[in-house]
Amino acid sequence: NLAAEVVALKAEPGKNISVGSLSLASQLADLNLIDEYHFVVHPVMVGAGPRLF
Repeated sequence: NLAAEVVALKAEPGKNISVGSLSLASQLADLNLIDEYHFVVHPVMVGAGPRLF
């Protein structure tokens, strides 16, 4: 049971739980088990010209 496992993990001492899976994040959101969102953006440039990075 996903909800029971996450509730048990959140009850343990320690730091944040990070999720990098869209399907898992969607399930956790549906169950209202996400306390905080952090969005990480990796810019990608497509086309010609000099590289900036």
